[in-house]
Amino acid sequence: MLAVDVVEFHVRPAELGVGEVITVTPLVNGVSLVELARVVELSSATEHGEPGLAGAYAGLVVDELEQWRGWYLNDEPQTWFGDGDSCLLGCTCGDVGSDVGRRVLAPHTAG
Repeated sequence: MLAVDVVEFHVRPAELGVGEVITVTPLVNGVSLVELARVVELSSATEHGEPGLAGAYAGLVVDELEQWRGWYLNDEPQTWFGDGDSCLLGCTCGDVGSDVGRRVLAPHTAG
């Protein structure tokens, strides 16, 4: 029997150094994608002497509360680097990252 992952989205205010903003963070099976990324990145970040960089992400900042639905649920991905990849999380420095899904989600994808 194939296990089914549950994906949820938490919409909440966050302070990212520019005042309070509304962010959206995916959760997989009840665990924040930020935490999943931290677990995956911690070993490499520690080897490079920067363990604090592991999982240094925030949810994507939204201007309008309904805006995020298109990014995650429709064909309107939030892109940043011009490569067409969807950004799943933003960096606590204000940038967004598209490779988190490859590093965190891909190893758990069947197929």
